[in-house]
Amino acid sequence: MKDFEEQELELRTLDFSLAPGYYSNPTFAGLPATEETLLQLPAFVCGIRCLSEDVAGMPCYLYDRDENGHLDEDTDNDLYHLLLSEPNAEMTSFVFHKLMVQNALIFGAGIAEIERNNRGEPLALWPVHPHFVRPYRDMETGTLIYQDTRTPSGGPPGFGTKYLDASDVIHLQLNLSLMGSTGMSLLHLARQVISSGLAMERYEGSVWKNASKSKGYIRETAPGVKNSPQAEQNTKESWQKQSEREEVGKTNYLKYPLEYVELALTNPEQLEMYRLKEAHVNSVARMLRLSPIKLMNYQEATWANSKEFNKAHFNESIRPICIPYEQELQKKLLTPITKKRKRIRFDPSDLLRADPLTSGQVGQIAVGQPWKSVNEQRKQEGLPYMGEEFDIIGTKPALPDPAPTVDSPDEESSVDNGNPTPVVVPPMSQEMGVL
Repeated sequence: MKDFEEQELELRTLDFSLAPGYYSNPTFAGLPATEETLLQLPAFVCGIRCLSEDVAGMPCYLYDRDENGHLDEDTDNDLYHLLLSEPNAEMTSFVFHKLMVQNALIFGAGIAEIERNNRGEPLALWPVHPHFVRPYRDMETGTLIYQDTRTPSGGPPGFGTKYLDASDVIHLQLNLSLMGSTGMSLLHLARQVISSGLAMERYEGSVWKNASKSKGYIRETAPGVKNSPQAEQNTKESWQKQSEREEVGKTNYLKYPLEYVELALTNPEQLEMYRLKEAHVNSVARMLRLSPIKLMNYQEATWANSKEFNKAHFNESIRPICIPYEQELQKKLLTPITKKRKRIRFDPSDLLRADPLTSGQVGQIAVGQPWKSVNEQRKQEGLPYMGEEFDIIGTKPALPDPAPTVDSPDEESSVDNGNPTPVVVPPMSQEMGVL
């Protein structure tokens, strides 16, 4: 980390969310779109969890390219374990990657500070809330730097305002960007969808709060008949009591000459509230680039198209997140020399795993072709190592000879007649084969 604290820097902010009125413009529904209100919408919470947990569930490997151009896992490198299991002393890799993607989706930036040793090698990755870190441009040198304003409760490795070199900050951007240095927040891009969803949730809550009763008023049918104030108060209290949740389903009684007049048809079915909420779920799916099935909307799902949706989920939703994430990790964690031969990749094998029958068929095809060795496939399936002779790609292990059988006279005669008895070859077992 370079020491920028003692310099008088003329800085220009690159984060448009700091501009006045960025979030204060009124929405069509009249409700604010903030971090707190966003997390009150089930569709957004489900979508963000789906994307962040799917990415975090994939192991992140460090690969080293050998002299033949093949990529092998670089297990002897400390960075391998940093990415795969323990980014810092307080988090697992799942929690770290989930937090990075989650912040990148909501706030437009997933920020993590890189703690290095004296040789410049990464020791730990510490995620930072985007509210505490802002990108700036030094007007004199044009260098991109980050201002960290964490308080003592912000967490390790340091506290107080300081300036970080861009090479020591992992900055994941997933949303739209106007300049390339910063990403736009989902609170701004989806503010109208968030506001309309809040309005529907508020309306639904008020319906159930009022025991699904539509609003209206009570009027006198005989204007000439006057009731005392005490009688009117008793009628009001009696009506309100009969409209409580405990009294739902009971018949309300109004004394003559009173009549209840309904102002509007506010029944959820009459207003098609559920269809509006379904349209809201589809809008959230578009904003997050997700299939509505991943938001638990199974109305149009069948056993036939659900497989196709799952296949498209990785290519259309997960891979666009993994690509910039892998490139950002390679850019900030690898040196210019190691970038030529090392790669950081998320392994989607578990995410793309099919049913056992299909997985077994694909595995046997892969082993029989110049694609995988037996030990590579067995490692993917969690089976033990079988020896160096099974490291050869494109060859299957030899099947055991069938058990000898005692030929009967009928079988001998059949062989002599030119009709040998067919021998059934046993299928490849798990111990001798792939699966």
